[in-house]
Amino acid sequence: MDGMLGDHRRFIIRALVIWGLGMLVLTSTAYIVQVRAERSELDGAIAREQDVQSTADAAASNTYATFASDSLFVRDAYEDCLDGDISESAYGNLMVSFANDSKIYDRIRLIDMDGNGVVQVDYGVDDSVLASGDEPQDTADLAGLEGLTGLAEGQVYVSRLDSNVADGQADQPVEPTIRVATPVYHDGEEAGAVVLDYYATYLIADFRDAVAAGTDGYYLLNSDGDYIVDDLDEGSTPSFTYDDGANGSFADTYPDVWQEMAGRESGVCETGDAVYVFRSIADATSLSDASLGDGVVSTDGGYVIVARITSSDLGDGAFPWSVWGTLMTVLRQWAVLYILLIPMALLLSLLAVGLRDKHETTRMDACLDGLTGVYNRREGYGRLREAYHRAGREADVFSLCFADVDGLKAVNDTFGHAAGDGILRDAIQGMRSCMRATDFIMRYGGDEFILAFPHADANRAERIWVRIQEEYEKENAVRRDGIGCLVSVSHGIVEADFAVGETLDGLIRRADERMYAEKQVRRVSPDAPA
Repeated sequence: MDGMLGDHRRFIIRALVIWGLGMLVLTSTAYIVQVRAERSELDGAIAREQDVQSTADAAASNTYATFASDSLFVRDAYEDCLDGDISESAYGNLMVSFANDSKIYDRIRLIDMDGNGVVQVDYGVDDSVLASGDEPQDTADLAGLEGLTGLAEGQVYVSRLDSNVADGQADQPVEPTIRVATPVYHDGEEAGAVVLDYYATYLIADFRDAVAAGTDGYYLLNSDGDYIVDDLDEGSTPSFTYDDGANGSFADTYPDVWQEMAGRESGVCETGDAVYVFRSIADATSLSDASLGDGVVSTDGGYVIVARITSSDLGDGAFPWSVWGTLMTVLRQWAVLYILLIPMALLLSLLAVGLRDKHETTRMDACLDGLTGVYNRREGYGRLREAYHRAGREADVFSLCFADVDGLKAVNDTFGHAAGDGILRDAIQGMRSCMRATDFIMRYGGDEFILAFPHADANRAERIWVRIQEEYEKENAVRRDGIGCLVSVSHGIVEADFAVGETLDGLIRRADERMYAEKQVRRVSPDAPA
């Protein structure tokens, strides 16, 4: 029963090991494949956002090119007015017509060297109107013109996008504004400047159109990290309108990301829960790349487009750096196969048991005597030699018994070989029932056997033989009532004498001689004790 339970336990353990190894191999392989797939998907998403941002950069550069062209057109027309080529009234009407055609400028001003308004066109609800008399607004307190001073002829200054602030007050509701200005020269002397108030809502709309093909999480920031557009919070007010930072900013919300972006034209920033793809637009580098060169000057560092990619943008996958998330994805995707591994593991375990048993049977067939089940001469002699030399190395005792089944030929001739085979099996059974776990038997010849007794001297070996003889007496008591073939075995026990350098073959010869001497005595006196 204990043997069966042990076999069942080993079978279950083997099945669990096979299933565990299968799980490990499958999970490891699937994890590597999943990580590569997710990384590839993420790289594809990053590449798409970079293409979107390149398009947005090109759109912003085109807008700035329009600023330069329009401001220079307004300047050239006024210089013509100063030269007397057109009247001031005609110039005013031309500006009204220009404002109506462009529809992107909230106000067009012509100011003198003292900042006083000379000509002003306001874009109304339905049409542009020309201010008259005292209506032109002074620009001394007009925000966004700090960079106008020191401009060379032909240069255009573009302010940062901000609220429309004049006299220290911002228009309400908030009107995002960019001021575009260029100096006016007459007879080689600076005579004033042209100022265009660009209604920046159009720039924001162009930005939204450009990034519509990208992720839902997009930001447009100024050079201070303030929100101009926050697509993750569509109802938010641009944070640049709050000097006290009450509305927060990207730089405040994601300080580590903002710090990594600082000083870089473009790039990718990976964090634990998102990937940020960013690009600077409308800065000195991008404007130069747009062939505007030094013609457009800005005191601001341009703008930064930021795309925020999260796991929701990547289908069912998790980010490659999220080991647990990727592992959970693998387990979900391969759950059925993990379940199927259980019967597969049981089947493989069953096959392994069968192969093991077959191998063990084949091995034992090659090692054991087919009739008696003890070691054959080749296997037994190898084990005998190993045990003998080990005892010599360890200065241990070692005894050996040479046994010969008496009268086997007579039994075979009288009762047949089947009876003789039965005598041999019973003789071996009697030996085995009394021998220790460390002892073993080998069939030396037809009716001759050698019993090895490691760790036993001759006296202890003789005591074991006495028990064997008692077993034979019990067996013979039964056989006397049957066929009458009794079990009788002659023996010779000797103890190894390593001190004189005796060999194993010499020890076997001594045991054989002692067995033969006993057999001779028993032939003369059949009742002599074995």
